Amino acid sequence: MQIKPSDLEPGQEDISSELPPKLSDEDVRTQKLLNDQLEQDIKERERYAKNIFALISIWLIGLGFVIVWQGNENNGFNLSETLMLSLVGGTTINVLGLFFVVLKYLFPEPNRPSK
Repeated sequence: MQIKPSDLEPGQEDISSELPPKLSDEDVRTQKLLNDQLEQDIKERERYAKNIFALISIWLIGLGFVIVWQGNENNGFNLSETLMLSLVGGTTINVLGLFFVVLKYLFPEPNRPSK
Protein backbone atom coordinates (compact mmCIF):
# COMPACT_ATOMS: atom_id res chain seq x y z
CA MET A 1 0.00 0.00 0.00
CA GLN A 2 1.46 3.31 -1.06
CA ILE A 3 0.87 6.34 1.17
CA LYS A 4 0.20 9.60 -0.56
CA PRO A 5 1.17 12.92 1.00
CA SER A 6 -2.51 13.88 0.94
CA ASP A 7 -3.33 10.89 3.19
CA LEU A 8 -1.12 12.21 5.98
CA GLU A 9 -2.61 14.11 8.86
CA PRO A 10 -1.16 17.50 9.75
CA GLY A 11 2.13 17.07 11.62
CA GLN A 12 2.84 13.59 10.24
CA GLU A 13 5.85 13.00 8.02
CA ASP A 14 6.21 10.66 5.09
CA ILE A 15 8.80 8.09 6.16
CA SER A 16 8.25 5.67 3.28
CA SER A 17 11.57 6.69 1.74
CA GLU A 18 13.36 5.62 4.95
CA LEU A 19 12.00 2.07 4.90
CA PRO A 20 14.32 -0.62 3.54
CA PRO A 21 13.42 -2.00 0.12
CA LYS A 22 11.66 -5.34 -0.01
CA LEU A 23 14.15 -8.18 -0.39
CA SER A 24 13.88 -10.61 -3.26
CA ASP A 25 13.58 -14.34 -2.61
CA GLU A 26 17.20 -14.75 -3.66
CA ASP A 27 18.35 -12.09 -1.19
CA VAL A 28 16.37 -13.76 1.61
CA ARG A 29 17.87 -17.16 0.74
CA THR A 30 21.39 -15.67 0.63
CA GLN A 31 20.89 -14.03 4.01
CA LYS A 32 19.57 -17.30 5.49
CA LEU A 33 22.60 -19.18 4.16
CA LEU A 34 24.93 -16.57 5.67
CA ASN A 35 23.13 -16.84 9.01
CA ASP A 36 23.35 -20.66 8.89
CA GLN A 37 27.06 -20.41 8.10
CA LEU A 38 27.66 -18.06 11.03
CA GLU A 39 25.69 -20.32 13.37
CA GLN A 40 27.72 -23.36 12.29
CA ASP A 41 30.94 -21.38 12.70
CA ILE A 42 29.98 -20.43 16.25
CA LYS A 43 29.23 -24.07 17.12
CA GLU A 44 32.55 -25.22 15.63
CA ARG A 45 34.44 -22.51 17.53
CA GLU A 46 32.84 -23.66 20.78
CA ARG A 47 33.76 -27.26 20.03
CA TYR A 48 37.36 -26.42 19.17
CA ALA A 49 37.70 -24.18 22.21
CA LYS A 50 36.56 -27.00 24.51
CA ASN A 51 38.87 -29.52 22.82
CA ILE A 52 41.89 -27.21 22.98
CA PHE A 53 41.15 -26.45 26.64
CA ALA A 54 41.02 -30.19 27.38
CA LEU A 55 44.28 -30.78 25.48
CA ILE A 56 46.11 -27.97 27.28
CA SER A 57 44.76 -29.13 30.66
CA ILE A 58 45.89 -32.72 30.10
CA TRP A 59 49.25 -31.51 28.82
CA LEU A 60 49.86 -29.37 31.92
CA ILE A 61 48.65 -32.08 34.30
CA GLY A 62 51.10 -34.50 32.66
CA LEU A 63 53.90 -31.99 33.09
CA GLY A 64 52.90 -31.58 36.74
CA PHE A 65 53.16 -35.36 37.26
CA VAL A 66 56.64 -35.41 35.69
CA ILE A 67 57.78 -32.56 37.94
CA VAL A 68 56.37 -34.23 41.08
CA TRP A 69 57.84 -37.57 40.06
CA GLN A 70 61.20 -35.92 39.42
CA GLY A 71 61.05 -34.24 42.83
CA ASN A 72 60.54 -37.54 44.65
CA GLU A 73 64.03 -38.99 45.06
CA ASN A 74 62.85 -42.38 46.33
CA ASN A 75 61.29 -43.65 43.09
CA GLY A 76 64.48 -43.93 40.99
CA PHE A 77 63.16 -41.54 38.32
CA ASN A 78 65.84 -38.99 37.55
CA LEU A 79 66.03 -36.60 34.61
CA SER A 80 68.93 -34.24 34.09
CA GLU A 81 68.48 -30.57 34.91
CA THR A 82 68.90 -29.67 31.23
CA LEU A 83 66.19 -32.11 30.21
CA MET A 84 63.80 -30.78 32.88
CA LEU A 85 64.41 -27.18 31.80
CA SER A 86 63.81 -28.16 28.18
CA LEU A 87 60.63 -30.02 29.09
CA VAL A 88 59.18 -27.18 31.17
CA GLY A 89 60.28 -24.43 28.76
CA GLY A 90 59.15 -26.28 25.65
CA THR A 91 55.80 -27.14 27.18
CA THR A 92 55.25 -23.55 28.26
CA ILE A 93 56.06 -22.20 24.80
CA ASN A 94 53.84 -24.81 23.09
CA VAL A 95 50.89 -24.17 25.41
CA LEU A 96 51.14 -20.40 25.03
CA GLY A 97 51.56 -20.68 21.24
CA LEU A 98 48.58 -23.02 20.93
CA PHE A 99 46.51 -20.72 23.14
CA PHE A 100 47.46 -17.72 20.98
CA VAL A 101 46.54 -19.50 17.73
CA VAL A 102 43.17 -20.56 19.13
CA LEU A 103 42.44 -17.05 20.39
CA LYS A 104 43.26 -15.57 16.97
CA TYR A 105 40.84 -18.09 15.40
CA LEU A 106 38.06 -17.57 17.93
CA PHE A 107 38.32 -13.78 17.89
CA PRO A 108 39.55 -12.69 14.46
CA GLU A 109 40.34 -9.07 13.81
CA PRO A 110 37.61 -7.23 11.91
CA ASN A 111 38.27 -6.71 8.22
CA ARG A 112 40.27 -3.56 7.69
CA PRO A 113 40.06 -1.57 4.49
CA SER A 114 43.08 -2.04 2.26
CA LYS A 115 45.30 0.95 1.60
